[in-house]
Parts: sequence; structure tokens; C-alpha cells
Amino acid sequence: MPGAIIIGAGPGIGVSVARRFARAGFPIGVVARSHLTVDAAVAALAENNVDTHGATADAADESSLRAALDVLVGPPACPTWWSTTQQSSSGTRSES
Repeated sequence: MPGAIIIGAGPGIGVSVARRFARAGFPIGVVARSHLTVDAAVAALAENNVDTHGATADAADESSLRAALDVLVGPPACPTWWSTTQQSSSGTRSES
């Protein structure tokens, strides 16, 4: 199943874009620099009832961004969490 990863999931455009994909039923991954921003984005998307997961990274730092994408997508670019995990109340990854 396709999904969307929003890099720069701040409270404005980032979360708005994520909401649009979530309303369409896509699972969502959000990336932001701080845990507070990630947690806020995951909470903002909770009403859409789609799998939503977050990771922190600085998009200007390639290794940081790659690590975050590995958390969300998993190597080698296989979105296993989109089909095998359930969102916990904290928005963290939990295997089912």
C-alpha cells in the first residue's frame, strides 16, 4: 500500500499536507527536528484513523535524514510498518 512521508512536519504546511494524505487513507510518516514537533504532528493526525509514525531528523543533515527514513520505511526502502504495525496512543512504532 502506498503511503506518505512528510519531511518538515511542522504545525503549518507540513501537518496540512499530512492531513490531506491521511484523509485519503494513506499511512503517514512525519519527520521534524524535535520530538515535540513530531509528537504534535502525530497527535494532530490521530483523528484520521490511519497509521501515523514519526521520527526526528535535521533535513539538512543527510545521515540524520537517512536514519529517520530507515526508522519509518526500513531498509531497503520497504514500508513494512505500513502493513504490519498498529499506531500506539503515543504514536510510536509498535509491532503487531
